[in-house]
Amino acid sequence: DIRGMQRRRQAISFDDQVHACLLDLLARPDRRAAFQRQFRHVLVDEFQDLNRAQLALVDVLSRPHRNLFVVGDDDQLIYGWRFARVATILNFTDTMPHTPHASSVILTTNYRCSREVVRRASKLIDHNHIRIEKTARCRPDAAEGMVAFVASPHWPLRAQALAEFMANEHAARSCRWQDLAVLCRYRCQQ
Repeated sequence: DIRGMQRRRQAISFDDQVHACLLDLLARPDRRAAFQRQFRHVLVDEFQDLNRAQLALVDVLSRPHRNLFVVGDDDQLIYGWRFARVATILNFTDTMPHTPHASSVILTTNYRCSREVVRRASKLIDHNHIRIEKTARCRPDAAEGMVAFVASPHWPLRAQALAEFMANEHAARSCRWQDLAVLCRYRCQQ
């Protein structure tokens, strides 16, 4: 079993760390109060990807001040397999105390991606049914960019096509390698 393997290797998972920390803070009022005094303001990035244990930890750490600032995108939930729920960010202003205030600001300008990446992402995002309605836009000086898809049931063939694509783009554009990007589902595919 996984717990036995973790004990033998003296390893704990990220989820174990969150759980242990939360239990410790709940069981030790003195320690909880010390952390709460230390953090008058709490900022959480990628808020949409928090699961219930992580939300509970944020809740405990942000008390009693409740100066909580979160950043996230309901269209970028990637940790559903870890029990993150899009409702977490969609209902943020309903679940947080309105004192001093809880509000949302919807940002629509994408400053990181090319026009083609934003166009393709928008077509995919249009299939999301549970979301805040918004239209993503590129910054005015965004490059046109390009998106190419490589598909094959065999990883070695995909890897070969990817390597050939990157080499061709590098040569055709006379650009630096860091000006090219590859998006993969798993890090090991890189």
